[in-house]
Formats: sequence, structure tokens, C-alpha cells
Amino acid sequence: MYQKVEGEVCLMEIRATIVCCYNQKSIFNEMIRSLNEQSEKVKIIGINNSDGRFSSCSAAFNSVMDQIHTKYVIFSHQDIIYNTDDSLSRIIDYFGKIDLYDIVGVVGRSSLTKERIGNIKQGRDKRRAVSGKVEGIEKCDTVDECFFGGYTECFKRYPFSEKLCNGWHMYAVERCLAALERGNKVYVVDADLTHLSGGKTDHSYNVTFYRISKRYKATVKYLATTCEGAPTTMGLRELYYIKRELHVLKRDFLQARGIR
Repeated sequence: MYQKVEGEVCLMEIRATIVCCYNQKSIFNEMIRSLNEQSEKVKIIGINNSDGRFSSCSAAFNSVMDQIHTKYVIFSHQDIIYNTDDSLSRIIDYFGKIDLYDIVGVVGRSSLTKERIGNIKQGRDKRRAVSGKVEGIEKCDTVDECFFGGYTECFKRYPFSEKLCNGWHMYAVERCLAALERGNKVYVVDADLTHLSGGKTDHSYNVTFYRISKRYKATVKYLATTCEGAPTTMGLRELYYIKRELHVLKRDFLQARGIR
């Protein structure tokens, strides 16, 4: 069901486990090589989904939850690169500053300012992923799925929602909103990482956005993710869903004809 790769044994305590669901082995291996250069040693659980056995990232992550025994856990995309040898240790240090059921990410957004914040790079040319910068650790409403985590106890007690997130989108966002609903906090931290790919919305994303927006309408009046933002109130919620669907249809129509 999953492939487990462990870093070299060392005397110091291993603080975190990194869980990654991947479908391209070569890209996953590139991330592993980058991890092996880190001063911080972690346990790695790689979930090979190249055969499509999992229909959602929520299901894949939940399937290995009992394999995680470290204090902290990080859920990572397959195409994350660490820019310096202490990139990971600096991120994990921030985990010690949060409460047990809080969530930490490396790119986030607030419903108040609607600004996307984070210091990570994007693409092979390592351009800035978003315009807003982070100083240390800052509160936000939601974080991006590319790299996030917290205390292992948090995700064991409150696992990923396979009902709300039955595909490959917004599973981190949903956990952030669940944290806010129960009175916990969400943070974005200064991180020296590169995410090789970018995000792209589609019909599946829009459906998930609508479903989560409806479920957490009492928690946030405006749902702000790193990809989209829209009011959660009835009427406006439906209007923005239609607007996003039309955008996707137009974009895909033009791309199919070689028009950008």
C-alpha cells in the first residue's frame, strides 16, 4: 500500500514524519534526494498512487496514520525541494510554538486581508510563489496543500475528511477550517522551499470549494484559499460557483485550440 523510506539512523531524536502521496516516482525521488541533504533527519512515508488505488489524498493520508509515531507530521507534495540544508529544521522549530491542535503551512491566506502570504519559491527558476511575505510565524485562515502539518496527535484525533474532500483538492483547507471551528489557530511560517509546480483549478476543485464553503459557512463568511476566494453566504456562494465553472470552461476551450 505504501513505500517507506527512512533516513540514516542518528542519535538525536527524529522529530517528524513526512507523508507524501505521489504518482511520479522520478519527481518523488528528486524530493527524497533533497531531503537526504537536510541536517534534520525525518521518517518518510511515500504512498505510491501511480496505479490510482486511492481516489483522494484524504483517503491516502488516512490509510497510513497508524504508521506515524513521531511528535510532528508533515504532509507534502511530491515536488517540494529544500533550498538550504537547514530549511526543514527551521520549519519544524516553528511547530514547537503552536498548540496541540493548531495547523502550520508554508503558503496561506486570510479572509480578512485576502492576501496570499508565504516565502516559498515556485518552478525551476525559483520565482516567488506569492507577493505577500511572512516574518517568522503569522496567523491566517487557510494554508496550501503543498506542505503543511503540525502535531501528529492533531491529525490522528481529527483525520482528513474523505466525504468533503473526495478528490485531490482542498484537504488542507478543510482541516484548517475545522481547526478554526473548534477554536484552534492556523499559521503560515517563513520557509525556504521550492514548489516545482503550480496550482490549477478545475471542475473537481470548484465542486469541492462549493461543498466546503457550504459546510463552513458559519466559520468564515469569505472562504479564501491560495487559489480562489468567494463568499460563503447562500446566493453569493452559488453565484461564485457558476462564475468559477464558466472560467474553467472558457480556459479549457481556449487551451484546446492553442489560444492563451
